[in-house]
Amino acid sequence: MIQLSILCEYRDREIYFHHSRSEHPRADNLSFSAHFHDCWELYYFISGEGYMSVEGAAMYMESGDCLLMRPAETHAMHINPEQPYERMALLFQSSVFSCQLAPLAARLDTYKHARVCRSDDFIRCCLELIVNAADSERRAVIVSMLGAMISRLSQSSSPVERPDIYGHDRLTGEIIAFVNEHLFCDWNLDTLAAALYRDKSYLNRHFKRAVGATICDYAKKKRLIAARQHMLLHRSVAAGFAKSGFGDYSTFWRQYKRMFGCSPTEDLAALRDDG
Repeated sequence: MIQLSILCEYRDREIYFHHSRSEHPRADNLSFSAHFHDCWELYYFISGEGYMSVEGAAMYMESGDCLLMRPAETHAMHINPEQPYERMALLFQSSVFSCQLAPLAARLDTYKHARVCRSDDFIRCCLELIVNAADSERRAVIVSMLGAMISRLSQSSSPVERPDIYGHDRLTGEIIAFVNEHLFCDWNLDTLAAALYRDKSYLNRHFKRAVGATICDYAKKKRLIAARQHMLLHRSVAAGFAKSGFGDYSTFWRQYKRMFGCSPTEDLAALRDDG
């Protein structure tokens, strides 16, 4: 197991921040498992040796590098277990932005790929202000610093689009690229198999080993996450359903509740109550 020491942590319904370190990140020489979130993730690499793979692209990380990953972007950090590993991560919903910061949320919505910013001390200073904040003030500091960091990233980051050469799983990247491109289209495993010139059963087995979900389940989760992001951003269940790609509301409602543990209406009401 990965033994991470949590140096600072904050969590509420819209935000999860943690600063963590491990002296021995992977005793068994395995990489972190591929995974994705239903929210944005701002990831800041402090120390260690390894690379991050994001949906078919792989980047060696150096101290000060920052990644902004979209909801449902599959990623995994591959770490040399001989080197201590330290990072800060801020996971957030775009609904965290106030009306005054709505342009930042709108900017996030235009990003089609993860973005990377190399060796950025400004972002580290913002994150350290979060770490050093009083417990009672940490959420307010996070929201303030998040606005500054998103603004910084919009000026100094570049999109992560090009597959690279660092030994990542190219086939999984090709599957993910197909799913992303056809997320709201009518397709099935036969369509995918024909596009990639592979047997559909083989593709499904390969993908499940890499990501932990079947291709169809993965696509469904990504569609629901996209719908939820749209719903929370626009404070409208109808807006979420329109973005979901489901043909009828009852199917959308059932699948949404199965994944998130509450109906779209309940989810949006909870956000309004929190606000």
